[in-house]
Amino acid sequence: MHSTLAFKFNQFLKGLLIPFQAFKLIFDKTELLGVSLAPIISAVVVFSILIYALMAGVWTLVHSIYLSSVSNYTGLIFILVSALALSALSFFATSLLTFLMSLLASPFNDILAEKTEIALGIKNVPHWSTGRFFRVLWIDLRKSVVTLFSAIIFSLGMLLPVANIIFFIGLALLNTFTFITYPQSRREQGILQSLKWIGNHFYLSLGFGTITLILFTIPVIDFFALPISVVGGTLLFLDGEQKRN
Repeated sequence: MHSTLAFKFNQFLKGLLIPFQAFKLIFDKTELLGVSLAPIISAVVVFSILIYALMAGVWTLVHSIYLSSVSNYTGLIFILVSALALSALSFFATSLLTFLMSLLASPFNDILAEKTEIALGIKNVPHWSTGRFFRVLWIDLRKSVVTLFSAIIFSLGMLLPVANIIFFIGLALLNTFTFITYPQSRREQGILQSLKWIGNHFYLSLGFGTITLILFTIPVIDFFALPISVVGGTLLFLDGEQKRN
């Protein structure tokens, strides 16, 4: 039993450390450093659009809707409702921004994931072709829809006391699902195969998903979290494949 617990903990810890390995790899391989700039730029663009939207009056609209919704509450209830509303908004914003950044940078993320495999000397790396492009695009679109709806459900679940830990685990695993997609999609592995992979490498996936989820919530660092997560997701996938083989 102890050895099993130790194995699970080691797998979780290994998942936590993979983004740091990805960071080192990006700076060790100059070809990855150049490609990594595109996801960073996409993150800057998304945040710039968000800031412009806030300045254009979106914040005023959201604030007025919020005040009208909680105007009937007073005292401690008002504080509790405000805290819940802030938590919900934070999780929705983080999940939505992560999704938008990944979607905008998706073509560059695919290239970065492929370049990562090449830099590591992986043999028989699946390359892009005209026929494969449309098949992979269809896989990515379906995974994006699943990711978006799952993020909304898990974010709402985070508002539930006690049970929110389960939904946090769901968000962490969803993050892993997002970033192992790039090497998997090029191998034409769909949603069910991704879920099966996560199930087979649960603690490794949980560790990786937890740390990347945290990285996306830290200001400034979140700009660099996308390429680190893409490279890390590729390393994670390859590590799991090596164990299987």
